[in-house]
Amino acid sequence: MWCAAVHPDGSLFVSGDKEGVLRLWAWPPTNRAPKTYPAERYAPALFSKDEQHLFLRRDMTNGPAGGWRHDLKTGKAEQLGDSFTPLGFASDGSRVLPDAKHSRLLFFQGSTDRPLRSVSLDLPSGALDASVCKRGVNAAGTHFYHLSEATGDVSLFSHRDGSCAARGKVSPSEHIGAAISDDAHWFVSSTWFTLDLLDLQTGTTTTIQDDVHWPLAMVYHPDGQ
Repeated sequence: MWCAAVHPDGSLFVSGDKEGVLRLWAWPPTNRAPKTYPAERYAPALFSKDEQHLFLRRDMTNGPAGGWRHDLKTGKAEQLGDSFTPLGFASDGSRVLPDAKHSRLLFFQGSTDRPLRSVSLDLPSGALDASVCKRGVNAAGTHFYHLSEATGDVSLFSHRDGSCAARGKVSPSEHIGAAISDDAHWFVSSTWFTLDLLDLQTGTTTTIQDDVHWPLAMVYHPDGQ
């Protein structure tokens, strides 16, 4: 499993494999076969704030490349701009995309390619990591996290004004995955054989090493537990 996401109401779970197939599962699990979607290998997927759509990316082997939006009720698929990369949604439902060159966040509505607004982050220019697994948005749509692989520094930024809301530290290493809880209280990052669980309110980090092997995809349930 190379990516994962949970529906806002906790009733659906989507997982992606290295072959470029997304599977939509009922949660709790049932005996019914999951619905499948063609997708770009290793690319993340996410559910919309209105709980009605699934956003994903496709590569050239699965039709026109770029971002796609699937209606969960009707099954209708809509192609978005080629530059669309799902990262998260703000609390108002707008799509959040990072501008790594200028260390800022861009906010888009619907499928338009013109940003509604931008927010500069409290980071040096060019310091925003381009890797998707080291940055993201909490499900509540209020904060953006950034992990610096070289130092292990974790920063939490407000969508409102880009100010830093919390900082913490995990192991400086090659990170292969990361996730944040809906309430932006907990952050987890993974290396090939360890998990670092960071409490963003206290700055306390706990490292888990037992029975951990290639934790590429992690996601918090909406209940925060």
